[in-house]
Amino acid sequence: MFQSVVRIFSTAQSPNYECPWQSDSPFSSTGSGVVVGKRHVLTGAHVVADATFLQVQKVSDPNKVVARVAAISHDCDLALLEIDDKKFFAGVEPAKLGPLPKLRARVSVVGYPVGGAEISITEGVVSRIEVQRY
Repeated sequence: MFQSVVRIFSTAQSPNYECPWQSDSPFSSTGSGVVVGKRHVLTGAHVVADATFLQVQKVSDPNKVVARVAAISHDCDLALLEIDDKKFFAGVEPAKLGPLPKLRARVSVVGYPVGGAEISITEGVVSRIEVQRY
């Protein structure tokens, strides 16, 4: 049911603006993504910001595959990842993107929240819609 949702493992290294000739220490983090095409995963730009190495894992598979950033927009907090391993997509149907939900629409959010190793499903109602400039 949620086979198109994936977990993203990022190793990142932020620049050090006080000492531009060196970088900060590397750190690891995880996030969520969704398969949106034959070789592509959509995620948040904040999940892959400053990444030096990325891996993606399906819900039902303990193995991880290497991914790379194909496009990123920090203005809208979106990133598109590309995966060359075609076997990774076997049995995965890309998510169908539809219209944005309306105010008071029932929604389900699926992903890997901070600190969680298992997939999580949260249900609720859209309580506010507003446009913000970044």
